[in-house]
Amino acid sequence: MESNSSRRTSRESRVMDKEPQNIIVKVMFMDGSSILFRINQATPLRRLMLSYCDWKELVVDDVDFMHNGRRLRRDDTAQKLNMTDGDVIDALVHQAGS
Repeated sequence: MESNSSRRTSRESRVMDKEPQNIIVKVMFMDGSSILFRINQATPLRRLMLSYCDWKELVVDDVDFMHNGRRLRRDDTAQKLNMTDGDVIDALVHQAGS
């Protein structure tokens, strides 16, 4: 027979498996430079986008962030997009035409 403590541990581990985890993603810029970010899967990607643009001295509205060919929205989360540790996000600056 299973003890209460082992049932509790098993139940807690099931809950913990569903909780958002921290992952590391790489943001690649058009010039080949990159920066790693540790993010919580449940946190909106807006924080990553703003931090990246501050680091590169860019205006966030002038940059498209792409993951697996999909343009990211500021309210997207890594969890919603099924992102995993080591995924790459591409940062593309809008080009002004003449």
